[in-house]
Amino acid sequence: FGDYAKKSFEDSSAFVEKLAGSKSWDKALEVQTEYAKSSYESFVAESQKIGGLYADIAKQAYKPLEGFAAKLNPTR
Repeated sequence: FGDYAKKSFEDSSAFVEKLAGSKSWDKALEVQTEYAKSSYESFVAESQKIGGLYADIAKQAYKPLEGFAAKLNPTR
């Protein structure tokens, strides 16, 4: 989370600098579109990583219960 927040802040700062330096409406729109696209892609990638981490945590948390469940429901 920390790395993502830091990168997001840095990207936002760079965006504001580029936007402030744009000389025309077309350039400003181009900068804004580029920022929105890269922010969305970064968010989706980080969300998938975080989702994977939560899935791994859930698997590890339920691992001790697998043996207990097997004892309750023996296969024939």
